[in-house]
Amino acid sequence: MFRLTNTGYSMTFENGYTVSVRWHKCIHYVTDRTLDSDTDAIAAMATDSVDAEVAVRDPNGEFIETPFNGDTVIGWQSPDDVHEIMVWARELPHG
Repeated sequence: MFRLTNTGYSMTFENGYTVSVRWHKCIHYVTDRTLDSDTDAIAAMATDSVDAEVAVRDPNGEFIETPFNGDTVIGWQSPDDVHEIMVWARELPHG
């Protein structure tokens, strides 16, 4: 299942685990972005980022610690980092 929001997206795998990927600069652990005067700040915060904040939820919706930082929220992740977290979550045993 895919879920799109105005701050990012989530993917739920067949094993029941969900990876949340967010990049709204006001409330997530991401790199600040400089916007030119022609860019709508709210739209840019929701659509463009060089990195993202990632979290993994178990099938009951609880955030879980990951081996990537020993916490439930992982900030400043590159696209390659996000992919690695997704592969890890997808391979967890069914919940």
